[in-house]
Amino acid sequence: MDPYALGYLCGSITLPAIIGYWVGRKLVGPSGTGEVERLQQIAGLAEPGAKSPSRFRGAVPYLLALGGALVGLVSGAHSLIQKGNGPIDPVKLEQGFLSGCSGSCSHSNAQICNEFCTCVLGRLKERHHTAEDLKNFFQASVDKDPGAQGELQAAQSHCLHGLPKAE
Repeated sequence: MDPYALGYLCGSITLPAIIGYWVGRKLVGPSGTGEVERLQQIAGLAEPGAKSPSRFRGAVPYLLALGGALVGLVSGAHSLIQKGNGPIDPVKLEQGFLSGCSGSCSHSNAQICNEFCTCVLGRLKERHHTAEDLKNFFQASVDKDPGAQGELQAAQSHCLHGLPKAE
């Protein structure tokens, strides 16, 4: 599993779990609504026939926290599945690469940067014919995969040789 997706899932379960625990503590905890009855029972001041508090009362905040965490996990997983199964827009993929490449270009002439970035993208598209392949290559490159890094550097090196020399 992708570490970003794992982090997203962890983040999606935290808030519902905290809310579940807090609600459970307020309902049945030391400051909860049944506290007066519990103290009366302990002191022997409870009305005759009053029901004693449940022995499992202390587990309620934890059960609510677990329930909140499960709800967060299911909604987070659903969100990741929806995001991951969407169609890949090749135009957006290419525009994202070109804007990132141009933004990191250190040459003072923007035209040269655009030519360089277009050349690199063209070289990568020669090896990765579909948008899915190109997306997977970009993800591998971002994840510092040595093969993808080497391929990107080879494409950049090839394109650098075709650019005019800086004056």
